[in-house]
Amino acid sequence: PDVANELYKSPTENLVAYILYAKGRQHERMGDYEEAARAYRAASTRDPKFKEARKSLQDVEVRASQVPAPQGGQVAAQTVEETPEFAPNILEELAVPAIQGNSPVIIEFLLPPTP
Repeated sequence: PDVANELYKSPTENLVAYILYAKGRQHERMGDYEEAARAYRAASTRDPKFKEARKSLQDVEVRASQVPAPQGGQVAAQTVEETPEFAPNILEELAVPAIQGNSPVIIEFLLPPTP
C-alpha cells in the first residue's frame, strides 16, 4: 500500500501550479521553449516547493540556449507541421489520479506578458 501511494503521489497539491506545469510540457513538446519556460516559471511561483516545475524550467532554459533563433518562422509551427500525428493534449497531463476530484476539464490559462 505504501508503494502504491508513493507511485500516485502528486508532485504538487496546487492544481493551478500543476495545470501551468502541464501547459509548459505541452509547449516544450511543440518546441516553444520560451512559452514553456514562462509556464514552468509561473508554476514554480504558484508552488515554490514544486520540484518538477523548477527542474523543467532549468532544462528548458538550457535547451532554449542551444537552439538557434528561428529565421522568419516559428519553431513551434515547424515542429507541428513536421509531426502531423502530434496532437497536443493537456488532458493526458491532467490524468493524474493523485489530484482529488480530477476530471477531464479543459482550462485555458493566459500567462502574464513577459516584461
